[in-house]
Parts: sequence; structure tokens; C-alpha cells
Amino acid sequence: MAGFPATRPVAAQPDTTVAAHDLAPRTVLWRAAVPGWGQLRNRQYVKAAVVWGGLAGFTGAIIHANRRYRTYGHGYLWIVRDISTVNVPASYEQDYLSLLSELGVSPEEAASDAFQNRLSGLFRQQRDALRRNRDMLYIGAGVFYGLSILDAYVHAQLLDFDVGENLAFSLQPAGISATWRFRRRNTAADPAQGPGCQTKKKPCGY
Repeated sequence: MAGFPATRPVAAQPDTTVAAHDLAPRTVLWRAAVPGWGQLRNRQYVKAAVVWGGLAGFTGAIIHANRRYRTYGHGYLWIVRDISTVNVPASYEQDYLSLLSELGVSPEEAASDAFQNRLSGLFRQQRDALRRNRDMLYIGAGVFYGLSILDAYVHAQLLDFDVGENLAFSLQPAGISATWRFRRRNTAADPAQGPGCQTKKKPCGY
């Protein structure tokens, strides 16, 4: 087309980072089913360690919160065992005694009705708070894992994205093709282009 400089076809650069089938969305998502596997396939070893550490932290916090939730739940049920419609096993007494030990209260001191009412309110409040915290940790772990999958997928799609200095794009409206090529301009004078080539008002090579 007149008015546009002749351009040579841009040769496709082979992807030497990962194999082509590694960029398929289904393949990337399938590999992300194993925590950190997508990051390993993308050669992001630090991110893989972050994923493992984050999930390990969430798992430990969930286990601890759930254990404390069960302990306070058992202690509360032991206090209200006489008025509760739930069958309370005798093993719940151990959790009740362990909570009294943490509070520094002896079983004899806690035997009064007034103290039992205070303990039942405290244990119920702690049980509900721990259950809420545990559920929030479940949600946080799910969001964290979902973000790790999204990160592995997006990074795999961008591995073959050209971020070099020489970029080009082509337009073909109604059978007319034109190609624009962008490259970093050399500000040094080029003897082959003339003495004024390096100035901003006089472009080089056009």
C-alpha cells in the first residue's frame, strides 16, 4: 500500500520457557489441583513455597481453632448436662476440668450455682467465637487457594507474551494490509541517514 514502508514478515519466536501444551487452560487448571504444582510448572519456586507455607498456616490455625471449639463445647455441655436434652458422655468432664485448670479455678469452687451460671455463659461465648473464627479460616483458606490457582493460570498464559523492544501489529481492513513496527530509536547520529538524523523533528529511516 502506498504511503507505508515495506516490511518484512515478523518471524515467530519459539517458546523456550515451557512446552506449548503447558499453556492450555485445562492443563494449567488440572495441575493447579495440587497446591503449588502450577507455580512449579511455571518455574516460580518462591511462589510455590509461599503457597505451601500459606496453606500450612491456614491448616494449623483451623486445626487449633476446631480443637478449642470442641473443648469449650464439651465443657459447656458438661455444665448444662442436667438440663440438656443431649446425651453428654462422661469423657466431656475431662475437657471441663482442663478449662477450669486454665482459668485457675478448682472444681470445688466452681460447684456453686452462681459460678456454674457464669461458667456456662463464658464457655458458650467462647465456643461460638471459636466456631466463627474457624469458619472464617475455612473461607480464607479457600480464597487463598483460589488465588494461587488464578496466579498459576495467568502466569502460564503470559509466558509467551512478547515484551521485547521490537513490537509490531498489523491491520487488514477490506483486503488492505498495513504493518506498524515499533522499536527504540537510536539517538546517536547515523552517518548513513544524514547529519540531522538524531534530531527529534527529523525521524530516522522513514
